[in-house]
Amino acid sequence: MNPAHHLNRSRHYLNFTPANIAAGDYARAARALCRSASHAVTAAAVHWHHRHDTRRRLHRVVKALVFDGHLRYTHERTLRQAYALPGLIADAAPAAARRLLRRARRRVSRLIAAVAAAMARQPHPPTLEQILAQIDALSPLPPPPPVTTTGQLKKALGRYVDPEYADHPLDCHGCRINYHGPIPAPGPF
Repeated sequence: MNPAHHLNRSRHYLNFTPANIAAGDYARAARALCRSASHAVTAAAVHWHHRHDTRRRLHRVVKALVFDGHLRYTHERTLRQAYALPGLIADAAPAAARRLLRRARRRVSRLIAAVAAAMARQPHPPTLEQILAQIDALSPLPPPPPVTTTGQLKKALGRYVDPEYADHPLDCHGCRINYHGPIPAPGPF
């Protein structure tokens, strides 16, 4: 889905709230603000290639964007309060509900503007695959050192290294051990 679609839906739901507040339908206004905030964060998630299919993931997206410096911490709080808004206004007096809804509308409006500005500052963020490919291209891992002795092989496998045989070569006939003991060196039959 396109991030612009989610930003448009966010603005669409934000524009419902003044009419709902004026009509006294505070619960519907709270739901519209909640959907507006979630669409704004979903737009950011789509833009920066994050998963966004649950409320918890939306909160993680905002935290990641705050950590990366794209958004301020207040926007994380705005999303949290937008989700709590329907419960807050359920038992509130009409004047208190209107005040809460107007304040939430201003905050969600700032969230939408901040997301749009952050997306404009970084119009084409790289995907995780692109970042990993760039890291691999810049600093390839050095090849592992060659394993030439029995001690190096056992150490790499996480097994006990007997110091007496640690420097023996890998093809040493005296070090080949099976379950019954050392395999004798080939001899005349």
